[in-house]
Amino acid sequence: MVLSTQALITKGVQLSSLAGSIMSGTPKSKQTNQKSLVCTVDIVRYSFLTSLLLLNKCPVLLTGESGVGKSAIIQELLSKLQKPKGSSIQTKTILGNVFLFNEMKHESMVADIGYLADGFSEDVNTDPSCIDGVCSGPRMEFPTKDSAQAGTKSSQDSKELQTTTVLFSTQTTSAQTQAQILHKLVKRSGNRRSPPKYTKLIVFVDDLNMPAVEQYGAQPPLELIRQFLDLGGFFDMKRLRWLRVEDVALVAACAPPSGARSELSQRLLKHFCIFNLPQHSTKALQYIFQVKVGLFLESNNFMPVVRRCRELLVKAAISIYYKMCRHMLPTPINPHYTFNVRDLIKVTQGLLQANETDIVSKEQILMLFAHEVTRVFHDRLSDVKDRQMFYTFLSDDLHNYFKVTEG
Repeated sequence: MVLSTQALITKGVQLSSLAGSIMSGTPKSKQTNQKSLVCTVDIVRYSFLTSLLLLNKCPVLLTGESGVGKSAIIQELLSKLQKPKGSSIQTKTILGNVFLFNEMKHESMVADIGYLADGFSEDVNTDPSCIDGVCSGPRMEFPTKDSAQAGTKSSQDSKELQTTTVLFSTQTTSAQTQAQILHKLVKRSGNRRSPPKYTKLIVFVDDLNMPAVEQYGAQPPLELIRQFLDLGGFFDMKRLRWLRVEDVALVAACAPPSGARSELSQRLLKHFCIFNLPQHSTKALQYIFQVKVGLFLESNNFMPVVRRCRELLVKAAISIYYKMCRHMLPTPINPHYTFNVRDLIKVTQGLLQANETDIVSKEQILMLFAHEVTRVFHDRLSDVKDRQMFYTFLSDDLHNYFKVTEG
């Protein structure tokens, strides 16, 4: 389910070249810089569990420190579930990638054998009885659950999915929240409200704990959410009647309480299946950013000497990021000394702005790297000693990874 770094880069280059041949007139840089989520083991795990719960109408809450990818995971899985048959157990779906892993593994092995056979097809007999240059019996077909489930479509899979996103802030009111949810619903008989026919609605509430606390400790938008989860509907304030809401699932994301974020009440949390996303491991960070940088360098045909710097660039950036998090801690004088994975993403995004005609040597890519980490980390430092310490970090890592010494 999780490809190796080089395999994912190669696959991405093939897809971008195919898109380039189809989308004529689109600049190459715009094709390769599209935002996409690089799947790791944790992302596959949480996407599968969250999708399984949402399809069974179980509310889900993802929490964790800033920058761990809560919103990105939810948005990615919602986009996949919205696709035709995206909620079914088929190949290349979130559920199918897990439930049909063994079948897909066999199919991948057969495809790899086919690619190997294609390489020898020119040197072997091309008789019509031969398939891909191999003159043996008929090719083996591995059975899948898709063929067994053909024609037996469940009522759950027959419904398409719609999504809506509700962004909470300190100024969000309960009336705004209710209006955003009801806007996606249609009127049914009596006081029922539901999505259009043969569809389900998934509501994504981002920054769940952001609404401001009132004088008496209540948070009206959260009380409205709790009312919906408790009683299955809302109260119509205009016509003074109860509205029953059907076929609506709820998924939310929030960071730990700090600053404007308040602590959620236990009466609300008891309704959610809560997943606490941990910080990415060093191995996961290297995998994610090596895929991003490697795909960019390969698809834009950078010089081989530049492409070979992919792994060391990512390792050096991660090393500087860890040192900044460890040594540059927030204080009452410098409360803005807060670093997370988003800063590492900014460094990578700066590297992805490079042009293959300008960056043609190892020295030039290192100058760009030094510029980007200085822009992201050094420019936030307000103390002379802290800035000098940053230059020490940068000098040490350039020497450790690239054998660059001060000239």
